[in-house]
Amino acid sequence: MPLETLSKSYEAYEKSFQSFLDHSTARQSIVKCVQGGTKRALMEISDKNRPFRILGIGSGKGEMDVLMIHSVAAHFKANETETKPAIHSVVVEPSSFLLEKFKESASSMPASLTALAEVSFEWRQMTFQEYQRLIADDKSKPRQDFIHFIHSIYYMDAEDALQSCFEKYLGEKGAILCLVQTEASFFAKVQRKFKGKLTFGSEDMTIYTKEDLATIATRSTGWSYDEITQEFSIDITKCFGEPSEESDLLLDFLTHQKNFRVTADRALKDEVMDFFRESMVTDESGGKYLKAEMAAVYDFPELCQTDVVKALKQFNSLQPLEGMFVYNDGREVELFSLEGTIPVLIRGIKYNIPIQLWLQKRHPYVPPLVIVTPTDTMEITPSPLVDTNGNVYHPCLHTWHLESKSNLLDLLQILCEVFAMRPPVCTKITELQLQQTGNSQSYLLQENSSLPRRAPTTEDNIVLPRRLIPTEQQLRDKNEELSQQRTRFQAQLQEKEEEKANLLGEKEQQERYAERQLREMSQQLAHVQG
Repeated sequence: MPLETLSKSYEAYEKSFQSFLDHSTARQSIVKCVQGGTKRALMEISDKNRPFRILGIGSGKGEMDVLMIHSVAAHFKANETETKPAIHSVVVEPSSFLLEKFKESASSMPASLTALAEVSFEWRQMTFQEYQRLIADDKSKPRQDFIHFIHSIYYMDAEDALQSCFEKYLGEKGAILCLVQTEASFFAKVQRKFKGKLTFGSEDMTIYTKEDLATIATRSTGWSYDEITQEFSIDITKCFGEPSEESDLLLDFLTHQKNFRVTADRALKDEVMDFFRESMVTDESGGKYLKAEMAAVYDFPELCQTDVVKALKQFNSLQPLEGMFVYNDGREVELFSLEGTIPVLIRGIKYNIPIQLWLQKRHPYVPPLVIVTPTDTMEITPSPLVDTNGNVYHPCLHTWHLESKSNLLDLLQILCEVFAMRPPVCTKITELQLQQTGNSQSYLLQENSSLPRRAPTTEDNIVLPRRLIPTEQQLRDKNEELSQQRTRFQAQLQEKEEEKANLLGEKEQQERYAERQLREMSQQLAHVQG
């Protein structure tokens, strides 16, 4: 009798999967991976759209979808206490049997979830490939903030599916979560051992591992990834006892074949059972266990690389470099930087202002460090926005955060505008120039009549308005003005820091409350499924 793939019959799959859960610690590991992976993925998601959009591929009965939605709702509620966030979940599931189960549970969401968010669903009974064809020509379809494959990416070409999600369905600052096995897991070993004999490794199903997904992400331009792993064990003691429905269902799931004990020939059954014996461990009471491991792998766009590429396309006089940056406290850190000039239009004439943008380790989650770097023929013109060392203090750097969509391109455009109004550098005045003008006052009048006069040089292409050498009194007045401005700024900064500390305290309390709710929901879910 020919072997039949287990996933071809959704009801048979559901029964065998339940037997697998009953005889393993996989349920706890799945919950930990989903909760941990969702929480980590949310740290990378920065487009907090309304509604927040989730795409679930192969959601089954939806237990893990609900758990993820709860994590998302708790995350938003911890950060925004005024209104309930709206969450819209698109569910793609080919099994009508499993989809109906999901709809039943969705009709009576836990109170702990409905108290946190307004949740809506869009049901799609189809495969992922059918869903791709359905929306292929729909340009108005909004992009998703979060896409997940919970042990469902095995039934498609993983690289094609992930590429499609990144290019067509995922928002610019979203994330994709995949729950898969690891190379050390029992299921990956079965695939390597029995490829061509069992469903694993066939065109129907491929056990992708976290190592496979890491390879896909590494060779894909503009992707980044991270992972969380969880070990679990499978009690196979009854597989070696008298045949029973319980042990047969477990054996079906471990081989991914329907009615394996009945349909497999003697040689294959013996080979599989021998492999179980080689792989298992035995406890003191004679229990036989297989060791397995799963991983939550979340992929997200490489925001730093994307941000830099967009900026360099428009400001091509900047060059990407790496070097050591010394912080004010003496720390030396190797950072990536953009160095060169930006074009600034001053009185109708373009000048090239030399700058450096140092990208800190968590860019773009933290602002870059912007420094004006005058050439030998130039000097800094201090102002409230630029200090005597060339450090730039524009307000957009102090309000930099992803929810306001801060990025390098916008920052550079802003700097071009503010430098046009207040040039941060000027050409130095030499001894010869002072002698030629006779005195500083006549030099100022002469220059003011036709600023700027000289054409850009071929050496640096930078010629800026010259300025009068200030008197000692003017310097004292200017220093006093800058000191007062700095004092006001420090006071404002201190006030902001205190506000931030208060908000963080409130946020920690809200996160603890949300975590308690998640634990309660997990316990309720385990109790219901048990």
